[in-house]
Amino acid sequence: HNGYGYRVHPQLFRAVMQGDQATESIIGALHEVHNAPRPFDAVVIIRGGGSQLDLDCFDTYELAATVAQFPLPVITGIGHERDETIVDMVAHTRMKTPTAVAEFLIQGLRAFEENVLLLEERLQQYTQRYVNEQSLSLSLLSQRIGAASRASLSHRERGLDRIMLGIQAGVKQTTQRAHYELDKLQTVLSKQPLRQLARAHEHLEGLEHTLTLLNPQTLLKRGYSLTLLDGKPLADGNTAEVGQDLKTYTANQVLTSTITQTEDNTYGEEG
Repeated sequence: HNGYGYRVHPQLFRAVMQGDQATESIIGALHEVHNAPRPFDAVVIIRGGGSQLDLDCFDTYELAATVAQFPLPVITGIGHERDETIVDMVAHTRMKTPTAVAEFLIQGLRAFEENVLLLEERLQQYTQRYVNEQSLSLSLLSQRIGAASRASLSHRERGLDRIMLGIQAGVKQTTQRAHYELDKLQTVLSKQPLRQLARAHEHLEGLEHTLTLLNPQTLLKRGYSLTLLDGKPLADGNTAEVGQDLKTYTANQVLTSTITQTEDNTYGEEG
């Protein structure tokens, strides 16, 4: 029991602590500790007092070597205040009495708890400081984002205003130019409407006369004929061969003929 409420779970490994069998007995107890399935934090070697001659077993090489190489911390409290044994020298911690060992263990637990509490407090302070810093950073970032968004929106609004003004000015200018052109056209039309119409009528009559002259039916009525080979006129690149059929169109008939002889046309080449 202790005033701090620490729960310690000791396990007793009995050994002879004086006499000729003490060294072997203590080493055997240490082997039991090492082979125990339960994990331990430390080993405490204590005895309930006795004469100085009873300490001879703690000066043996075998026991001192076992304690020095033991994988767990070994704490001694063999109850002799004046002299120090070899086992005391090689042990992790040497205390004078079993009571002093108990106080050492309690103080060690207390120091460990205080260190944990200190680390917990530091962790809380660090966490709180980190949270505060991040909150401040997020707040500043939010303000910057808001300011940047407002500035960007204002810039885009000004850009849209400029575009709208440009569109309005362009529409106005285009409308004014269209009105000007219409006014000019109305002026021209109002001054020379008859002349323009007469000129257009003469132009149309000329086109009609030309189209009439070029009409194939008109040419056929004038005594000309149209001969086709495979539906195409006989022109350069489309020559007839003996045995092919020709269709000749006149004003009133379509004549089909078969070529029996061909000669080169030299008409117009002499002279």
